[in-house]
Amino acid sequence: MQTKISQLYKDKTILITGGSGYIGSSLTNQLSEIDCNLKVLTRSSSWRPKAKNANLVLISGDVSDFSFWDTILDDVDYIFHLASVEEDINNYKREIEINAISILHLLNVCKNKDLSPKIIFASSANIFGNTSNLPINEDFLDNPASLWSINKLLVEQYLKLYYYKFNINSVSLRLPNVYGTTSNIETFNRTVINKVISCALNGEELFLYKNHNCIRDYIYIDDAVSAFLFAGSMKRNILKGQFYVVGSDEGNLISDVWSLISKIVSKKIGKIVTIKNDASLQLEPMELRNFVADSSNFRNLTGWNSKVSLEKGIKITVDKIYDSPVTNI
Repeated sequence: MQTKISQLYKDKTILITGGSGYIGSSLTNQLSEIDCNLKVLTRSSSWRPKAKNANLVLISGDVSDFSFWDTILDDVDYIFHLASVEEDINNYKREIEINAISILHLLNVCKNKDLSPKIIFASSANIFGNTSNLPINEDFLDNPASLWSINKLLVEQYLKLYYYKFNINSVSLRLPNVYGTTSNIETFNRTVINKVISCALNGEELFLYKNHNCIRDYIYIDDAVSAFLFAGSMKRNILKGQFYVVGSDEGNLISDVWSLISKIVSKKIGKIVTIKNDASLQLEPMELRNFVADSSNFRNLTGWNSKVSLEKGIKITVDKIYDSPVTNI
């Protein structure tokens, strides 16, 4: 972590929701290296961060419960709101309560108690849906094609409203596909690239579907975590509830990414990882989208840069998993 950024959080009180999740566990470990007060909301009963310098408090609670927020926000300087659940059309009420209504509880506690933390929200590039032009920046129209991305957009709108009505500072980062190893290895297979790498390392065949010619942007997890930390450095007069596109700014065909994984893993395990096409699987509209980030606005405001190329990131991930195998990966 850059010295300037680490100094920003020194002696501050920081809350991370979803702190044991895929991105959250890595963010927690990064911040645990700093002399700060770190509150980590986690649903995991087994995972623990490698706390080093931070005064760490693990919190068990339900973000969809208003009374939960009423007890933990006093004196908090930064909130990294990463808590979410996967889309579940059969339990949409629970999904919207956690993925969207939770932010209303947070914001209303801040309003009622006159609290002024900086809120950094983990949003999604899926909100853009499928677009005809690439790369994509903040000027593109929203066209979400799933409940999950609609709820992410809803949170962004709540944040914007509460800035203009109550001057509560926030920013949202619209991230593309994130990949790479994380602190809580139990969450490794929650992302597409990680799942494919796991299959390849197990010597299984890889499959391409009807979207194999779609273009995607994949950001390495260390770069994603760095973006959240840089977002916290933004001045309050910039944090007006808006969103920024954050990605690697590197577009690749899905078929080329699978080929790259096959090449790297085959060399690692000494066995050819084969790739087959399966045109029979019916895909959701969101799976047929194209996306490449244009992160220039966020980069110009914060100085953040994506540092890990796709090939380097996949190689790092493969090496870490192969050299330090963990059960059930």
